[in-house]
Amino acid sequence: MADSHKGWGDTGWNHDNKRDCCEDAIWLAQEDSMNLCEMAGGHPKVPSGSSRGLCDWDARGSGRDRVYRCVGRADVYCR
Repeated sequence: MADSHKGWGDTGWNHDNKRDCCEDAIWLAQEDSMNLCEMAGGHPKVPSGSSRGLCDWDARGSGRDRVYRCVGRADVYCR
């Protein structure tokens, strides 16, 4: 039976670039979703392109001292 598992990823306050922060958060979320699928006995199929997941971000600091924290969500198809 095919299903999907919601995965989450949190980068912490480690990035000085929002784009890279979101990419890493979505990657972490996909990894989490794939692990959940495999733990349920399934085989994950990871999507590609712009529909890989969603990212929320927050920033603190200003100028050169600005850092980002991103939280990603992803659903990986599991069969």
